[in-house]
Amino acid sequence: MKKLWYQLATAQPQLPETNKKYLKEHLMSVRRNYNTQHKQPIYSTDGNFIGSIRGLVFKKKINGSKHLLHSPPAIAIDSYAFDTHILSKCQSIEVIDSETGTKYNTSSETFSNYMFKFNRRYGEQYALPLRYWDYEGKPVSTKREQQKPDTSPQLRFVLEGL
Repeated sequence: MKKLWYQLATAQPQLPETNKKYLKEHLMSVRRNYNTQHKQPIYSTDGNFIGSIRGLVFKKKINGSKHLLHSPPAIAIDSYAFDTHILSKCQSIEVIDSETGTKYNTSSETFSNYMFKFNRRYGEQYALPLRYWDYEGKPVSTKREQQKPDTSPQLRFVLEGL
C-alpha cells in the first residue's frame, strides 16, 4: 500500500500535447510580462540613481535646462552604467525632459557608434549629440539659439545700404 501511494505521489502527470503547448505559451507570456512590467533601477558608481531598465528600454528623466549639454548640444549617460547595463540589456534609450515633456529616443547601437567621452566634474560620461536623437515635443534650445542677432542702428544702416 505504501509503495503504491509513493508511486502515485511522485509520478509526473502526463499532459496531453495541447496542454503542454498551452503551458509553454503561458510561461513565455509570464516572462515577457515580467520583463516589461518590472523595472530594474540603475545606479552610478557613486550610488546616484541614473534611470531604470524596463523590458529592453533604458529610461531616464532629466531637467533639460540643467542636464542637457550646451556645447555641443547632447544628452549624457554615465559610462559605467552604459558599459555594464545598458549596452548588454537594452535595445533603445528613452530620455524624458520633465520640464518640457520632450521624449528623446535612440537605439543603443546608435548611441555606442556616435557617442563621445567627457568628464566635467561628475565622473566619466558618454554623450550623444542631439542630432542623433528622435524626439517628440519641443526640444530645449541651446544658449546660442537663444541669442538674438544684433540689430543695432549702425548694423541696420550697413545692411540697408547694400
